[in-house]
Amino acid sequence: MGNVAPAARRHSVVTALKDFGAELELFQQADLDILWEQRYCTVDSLRSATHQGLQASELPLSLVDHILSLQGAHSR
Repeated sequence: MGNVAPAARRHSVVTALKDFGAELELFQQADLDILWEQRYCTVDSLRSATHQGLQASELPLSLVDHILSLQGAHSR
């Protein structure tokens, strides 16, 4: 994932979150950085994320819950 500029990293994560159906206004720049650093930066990685993995990433618990609720919505 190398030396990607912070703005480009955040754009990549925002795109994945948007495509996944997330409420983008819930996420702050620091949250986007966490998701990038933990490699939750594609729809597939968000879809396969676990409660344990997201919680260990130190995302706010409300965002962990939000991502997991979207997983449930996608499985219906």
